[in-house]
Amino acid sequence: MQGGKGTVRNVTFSNVRVVKVATPIAIDQFYCDGGVARCRNRTDAVQIAGVAYRRVVGTYTYQPVHLACSDARPCTGVNMADVRLSPASESAGGALRKPLCWKSYGEALGMIEPMGIGCLQRSNGFVMPLTKPFNYTC
Repeated sequence: MQGGKGTVRNVTFSNVRVVKVATPIAIDQFYCDGGVARCRNRTDAVQIAGVAYRRVVGTYTYQPVHLACSDARPCTGVNMADVRLSPASESAGGALRKPLCWKSYGEALGMIEPMGIGCLQRSNGFVMPLTKPFNYTC
């Protein structure tokens, strides 16, 4: 259900392999399980900060990334590193959607495919470039 209070922070998804997943990377603060017609837009939302997607690879059937964060409480510190997603051969009748990053701030590092999934913004509103190398250390 839309709205809520509290915080989600410092969550990491790493070494994830997906096969024919509709939307492999998703944060949705506008989710409504009753359908759009039954839900009104809420301005309160859970604060989301420090979510990392590292080494996520595989195929999608609908949309590679859906980061729909609240206008009132944008998602911050959302980072992607070495994410490689490609359309599955049986992709929803060819109706693939472009990546969405609404009020999602962070950076994309390393290999990012397809290029459009690096749609994260910096806090100044500019889209983050995808050319930084990323080195993992133990």
